[in-house]
Amino acid sequence: MKKWIGTIILTCLIVGSLLMQNVSAKSGPQPNETIGQASIDEKEEVVELNLEKNGLESEVEELDESLTGDQINELLESAEKDLFGWSAVGADIERVEIESIHGNASVRITTENKQEHEGVVLALSPIKPEVNYEYSVYAKGEGDVYLEIEETSSRGQFLKRTQSESVTLTNEWQRIDLNIETVAETNQVDLFILTASQQRALFYTDMIQFNEL
Repeated sequence: MKKWIGTIILTCLIVGSLLMQNVSAKSGPQPNETIGQASIDEKEEVVELNLEKNGLESEVEELDESLTGDQINELLESAEKDLFGWSAVGADIERVEIESIHGNASVRITTENKQEHEGVVLALSPIKPEVNYEYSVYAKGEGDVYLEIEETSSRGQFLKRTQSESVTLTNEWQRIDLNIETVAETNQVDLFILTASQQRALFYTDMIQFNEL
């Protein structure tokens, strides 16, 4: 009788031990599950890196590509070398060295006397939007002239026109200026020096500047 009881107890112990091992195997950490979690963490890290990369690329795309002040004034002072970028408006324009207030040359403008608003224009782009600028020139000669700025978008759409008061020129150099604040869509400005009425004018212009205030 005692022998049978001992056998039963031993059997129960063995069965209990096997059951405990099975439960521990099911509830413990699995190698595959650990690897899977590591893979998920790696994917999340890659996603974060990609987001950071995309953010940097966006910042690069948003870098300001507008002309700097030095680049603008280098273009405006091109008359020291040639008339690249200058366009006549009902007038003859010529680079001359007989008159200048800065450097060795200026631009001579002779209007055709066919209509008002004759003179010269220079186009600058790209220009910063919503920024205050001062457009200034030195001029001398004969005629009544004024400054004008036309703003256009990157698609060439006309946005705004700003004009100065007209000035009667003399044989002395005088400074004429005009301030503007570009609008949100501005990409290009056209800088004009024009006659205020129909007239045969002959004048010189030099030291043209377009500065951010």
